[in-house]
Amino acid sequence: MRQLTENLVTEKKLSWLYKNTTINFSKLFDNMYERGPRSFVFKDPWDENNDLTNAEREYLKYALLLIHKNKKGSHHSDASILASRKTDKTFFNVPLKQGSTRNRADIDSFWSLLKTKIKSLTPSVIYNQHLKET
Repeated sequence: MRQLTENLVTEKKLSWLYKNTTINFSKLFDNMYERGPRSFVFKDPWDENNDLTNAEREYLKYALLLIHKNKKGSHHSDASILASRKTDKTFFNVPLKQGSTRNRADIDSFWSLLKTKIKSLTPSVIYNQHLKET
């Protein structure tokens, strides 16, 4: 998965600065799904007529197999999972969990933790840490 993500980053020509300072990598995945008023589905990576790049196709093929192995059980073969994509109308649905107050609390505490970490990454703090280590 890491290599597939690196392929996406390389293909999108993201700079070192962007990769190492940007928290939101969702732009890497914007072209991989279609959003409708009541739907959120992945594009079909096996359909050569859509606008997916080669790196996006490879990433989606891997991700969809992984999602469906987790959903159906690891005892299912890749071939049986791929065969089900032609008959299963929900195969390309993006698996989302309905939000709740608890999810919001988890997100809020995550952001609080992230802000604390980011504050510790200021140039002066990093420089001082470097001085202490040398």
